[in-house]
Amino acid sequence: MELNKLDAAGRQLDAAIRMFFGEEDPVAVHTVTSAAFTVVRNLCEKRGNIDSFRRFSRWIKPGSEGKFWSAVNGQANFLKHADRDADDLFDFNEGATELLILMAAKWFIDLGNDSSPEIRAFGAWFVLMHPDMVQPAVIEEFRKASADFYPRLKGAFEKLDPHDHRRAGNEMLSQMRQALNVTDRRK
Repeated sequence: MELNKLDAAGRQLDAAIRMFFGEEDPVAVHTVTSAAFTVVRNLCEKRGNIDSFRRFSRWIKPGSEGKFWSAVNGQANFLKHADRDADDLFDFNEGATELLILMAAKWFIDLGNDSSPEIRAFGAWFVLMHPDMVQPAVIEEFRKASADFYPRLKGAFEKLDPHDHRRAGNEMLSQMRQALNVTDRRK
């Protein structure tokens, strides 16, 4: 199989989202997500699309920036290196994975790629799960783009037990893939 870096990152990102919604091992999900994130970030830098990094900040609600960015780098480095901290322990934060998926997805699209069903489902899930971290204009864009199902979906998510949120995201992804008659990137 021949693929370029962007193809690899897209496949990693989609796999990470499926793993995330499938509630697979959070460390493995974070590792795959970090690999996609790093490739996408490097490609943005190489192509000079630094603006996609800056534009992303409009999604982050003022006052949440510090929390957002502090979650970005630490875990990936701990999980992939042991040269300086082989005996250290790390307090793993699953929430950081969500943020990396979101950023990698945004930048992947900004690089000129189509939004996969995985990316679409994750974006919808994130807006529904974290409205406090997203600018009101972004929520409004999502609401308008999905006016036919947004109120029903929002109401359903609010009634769910928190342990069922990822399963609901997985179901949303499954229905989206079925409606679009989409096969995996692997094929």
